[in-house]
Amino acid sequence: MAEFITAFNKTHDNEGGYKLHRVKDDAGGWTFAGIAYNYHPDWPGWKAVFAGDRGPKVKTLVADFYRAEYWNRISGDKIQSQRKADRIYDFAVNASWRTAARYAQRCAGVKEDGHIGPVSLDAINGMSDRLFLALFKLLRVEHRLRSVERRKSQKKFIVGWLRRDLQGMKYLLSQSH
Repeated sequence: MAEFITAFNKTHDNEGGYKLHRVKDDAGGWTFAGIAYNYHPDWPGWKAVFAGDRGPKVKTLVADFYRAEYWNRISGDKIQSQRKADRIYDFAVNASWRTAARYAQRCAGVKEDGHIGPVSLDAINGMSDRLFLALFKLLRVEHRLRSVERRKSQKKFIVGWLRRDLQGMKYLLSQSH
């Protein structure tokens, strides 16, 4: 079974580490460790972060947030392949857990209801990593293109998003048929 901490560490790097920053045109506003203030103003770590705290307590709050808000919602502990879980989780963090779940379901050929339950898990776990990951990457890229078409201001983020979405291509290309 996949492990949260492995997925968390990979995605945490994509989210910029334990830095507080604000990017022009980013609707999330102030962001720390990938947690956007405008979307999660009730996160219990904000007071400490704005006071400059980057210690163990804040890092635990960050990990707890990601486990509850994303990993648990995609049933990460029940996905057998770490590679699949890593990619679904990473997209959940970046695009929403419901979107990630629907795309995973589309790849697996099951009803797209945005909730990864037993039927979805059986289908996802039953697919080869290579096929699932290739299909999932394509859906991620398509999602990015639609996002930029809808909101032109997001164009400046496309290179970073695509770099993130296409991680692991070497793995896919190196696998024999």
